[in-house]
Amino acid sequence: MIGIQGEKVDTRDMPPMNLVFLVDVSGSMQSHRKLPLVKSGLKLLIKQMRPQDRLALVVYAGAAGVVLPSTSGSEKATMLQALERLKAGGSTAGSAGIKLAYQVARQNFMENGNNRVILASDGDF
Repeated sequence: MIGIQGEKVDTRDMPPMNLVFLVDVSGSMQSHRKLPLVKSGLKLLIKQMRPQDRLALVVYAGAAGVVLPSTSGSEKATMLQALERLKAGGSTAGSAGIKLAYQVARQNFMENGNNRVILASDGDF
């Protein structure tokens, strides 16, 4: 077993984050090495979020939808509940998902913040 530790960053000086995760929940993400791994990584991120940070979850499979509207980092339980509801199945409507994710990001844009749309997919569009 190998352990690696990256540089620890003092988050007090970081600008607020507006993160929109676009998560592929199509049938191709059913493997234990795909959607469950994405959910595990997001749980770690959520635990580190500050009250001024915001997270939204947009998904796509047969259609696109908002699973978690932009939510304050102080509402970790709400975020984790939304994350647990994610299940893989269906076809892939990636284009609709991308459009919706950017719409959510624009609606919650933070001036002088760290605004990002992050795609979590196996790339099977």
